[in-house]
Order: sequence, then C-alpha cells, then structure tokens
Amino acid sequence: MNKKDIQEIRKQYTKENISVNRICACYVDGEKNIKFKTYQNFLTLAEEEIHKYVDIFRKTLSGTVGKNLLQLDFPLEEELNDGIQKKLLALRDSALKDEKLVDEFFQLVMDNYTNSDNYYMILVYNSYDIPTKTKDNIELYDGSSNVFNHIIFSLCPVKLSKSGLCYNNLSSKIEEKLPIWTVESPSLGFMFPNFVDRGTDIHSLCYYTKNGKTLDSIFIDNILKCPTPLASTEQKNFFSHIIEKALEKDCTYETLVEINEQIDTLAAAATDEGHDLSLGAYEIKQLLENNGVDEEKINQLDLDNTIQKENSINLTNLTNKKKYSITGENISISVNKDIAPLIDTKIIDDRAYLLIPMDEDLYLNGTLIQKP
Repeated sequence: MNKKDIQEIRKQYTKENISVNRICACYVDGEKNIKFKTYQNFLTLAEEEIHKYVDIFRKTLSGTVGKNLLQLDFPLEEELNDGIQKKLLALRDSALKDEKLVDEFFQLVMDNYTNSDNYYMILVYNSYDIPTKTKDNIELYDGSSNVFNHIIFSLCPVKLSKSGLCYNNLSSKIEEKLPIWTVESPSLGFMFPNFVDRGTDIHSLCYYTKNGKTLDSIFIDNILKCPTPLASTEQKNFFSHIIEKALEKDCTYETLVEINEQIDTLAAAATDEGHDLSLGAYEIKQLLENNGVDEEKINQLDLDNTIQKENSINLTNLTNKKKYSITGENISISVNKDIAPLIDTKIIDDRAYLLIPMDEDLYLNGTLIQKP
C-alpha cells in the first residue's frame, strides 16, 4: 500500500465521482443503546446528506501513509473458518444487502469498542472500475478489466454542541441556540479489501486513525484481529533506540545529520517510484553499514527478529521534511535542514558545546541579538 494507491481510491470519493452503492449506519449512545439504524441505497439520500457523507469517507482515506493510514495483515487463522477476514468478505460479497451480516458486525463493534461516548457507525459498499494504464501512465477507461469491490467503515464520535446565541433568518432575530448532537469527523475506520499495486488484496486492509501518535489497540486486536503495529511516535522511538545502541559513543550530531539525509534520500526515491515507504531490517542494516557500524555489531542487534513486519518503520515518521528538532530537558531548537551541517560540536574546557554560527541576524523574543 502506498500513497498513489490511496490517492487513486480517494479520488472516487468526491462529489463529482461518487458512486457508492449502499450505506448501512447505526447510532449508539454512551450506554450502548442503539438509537438509530438504517440500510438503504446511497443515492436515495438527499443531495446535501450525500455530500456530508462523502466528506466522512474521504476523511477515512486521508492522512499520512504509515501514520494515519496503516496496512494491517490478517493472521492465517483469521482467514479460515469463521475468522474476521471471512466475515468482512461476506459483507463485501453481499454488497451490504444482507442485513443480518451487517447487524452482526455492528454488534461486534459495540461489544468491543470501549469508548463511552456516543458514536455513529457507517458502512458503505462501492465498486471501482480500475482503468488500464499505458506505459506513459495514461488511463484508458474503455479498457478496464478489473473491478475493486470494497467496503469502507467509519466510526464517528457524536458530540453535544455548545449552547449560545445565533441569528434566526426566519424571525430576523438573535436567539438562543440549543445544543444538538453532531456527527464529527471519523476517529477511526478501515477499507477492506486493501488496494495494493492497483489491485485487490483480500489478505490485508487499510486502517485509518485520526490520531497517528496512538492507536486503538483494543479495536485492532479484538475486532479486526490483526497484530497492532507501532504508532508513529513508537516507530520513531524504536528507530532511535536501534541507532543509539548501534552507534553508542559514535552517535554524534554530525553522524545523525548524515543518517537523516540518507533517510530523506530513501523517502524521496520511494515516493517518486510509488514504492512502499517501510524501513525493514535490510534497509536499517544498510544505513548502519554506511555509517561505520561493523558487521559483528549489526549481527548482535538481531534486526531480523527485532523488526517484525508489524513493527515496520515508515520513513515519513522518522524525519521532518523541512527542519531538524534538537531538544533537551530545558532547551528546544528548530533548525532548517539546509543549514544543519553548519552547526558544529566542540569540547571547550572539558565541556561539550553545540555551536550555532551567527552568520545571519538572530533574535530573542523578537529583539536582535548583537554579535560579540
């Protein structure tokens, strides 16, 4: 799963292209009581409702791959007998017309989703005719031979709006606005099957989380039955731990800048070629070798076992596109990447210093610092 794959599917969820066949939804209050449920053809909804739902579907396919959008692979046991993959396949193959299957899935979520707030569950079914592409990347819509049949699930918090004053067009007066329950953007969701290399992958799904820094492991473990991957912050910390352990006293500022530049190069190449941005054991070994870590030390890290597939690291989670962040307990410095190599480290009177050149004007709280 890569950015190009996601973008291709996301383009189908616009007001101009929308072709969703069916929608099933269920509103649940904080005490797990079902307050509303519907099963209907999507295009029978009012036009304004359709547009609002399209916004939700697009949100469920939005964000950064590896942070907000994650590929979850089903364990083999979940592809057998009555596993979750089989249940999702049944939902998809029924085009959501089997209300019993839909109700069973909604109940599965209700039994395992631990959030005590009100929420709105939405399931939609869609078919996408995948256009054939020429060698020049030109789409031939008349030459489509594959169809991507899929479902999208969105779980949206429902919050009570604040009371206040508002203008009433009918009475031409400022009046009290009463609180109402409002459906918000999805906090999590998924697309099944996954869309990989412009084709259907029934062995995985695309999981969405609004907050990429933390993942709802209970939802992933108990409902989707997939190994929970590392969240973006955990990936960054995991990678930092490997680098610190491998380099030890050689983990200098200069070496870290060099490693980050190499990561940027790998990320740019993967993006240009439409490849996966995952960083596995092989790529990390190459990084370490390129920065002077000997083979014996690399073998001691046992990276092949340390970095399982569910613990793969996405390159976009490791570095900011424009800046480096230098932080400590009492200090935080943000440095543009193009001047980062100009910063130096030195030992002066047995004390380590980070030296920032004052070639340009620097300011403290907006006041110009005079150069010594």
